[in-house]
Amino acid sequence: MGKATQRREKREAGRLQVLAEQNQERFLKEWRSRIDGWAMEIKARTRAEGDETVLPSERQPIFGVLEKAERLLDQCGDQARNLVGADTRRILQNECCKAVASLTDRRLYRLSNNESNYVLMKSGNHRSQR
Repeated sequence: MGKATQRREKREAGRLQVLAEQNQERFLKEWRSRIDGWAMEIKARTRAEGDETVLPSERQPIFGVLEKAERLLDQCGDQARNLVGADTRRILQNECCKAVASLTDRRLYRLSNNESNYVLMKSGNHRSQR
């Protein structure tokens, strides 16, 4: 990650931290919008992963979106994490697991065992059937 990206993330985290402390309703609205954006990014990365015309070096890890969200949430502070931390992790883990399963074998994904799906798919121990 470049320096400009780090500065942008830090500035954005500071702004979100102030929102979480002073205007929780506005913070929640903005955070929901970010979750929607991250979900779309997961879908875009999934399409790129399944597209044989995209070079492997140009593909980005699907679970990288979850890591990006967690990194931003960590920078936002405890107030923000208490407000949206658990839901953010659950929603984005769910989307990432669905995406990986759609590329390998849809039978891998079950909503009822999401945590075990996350461990399996994050470790890379799944095999593609393509």
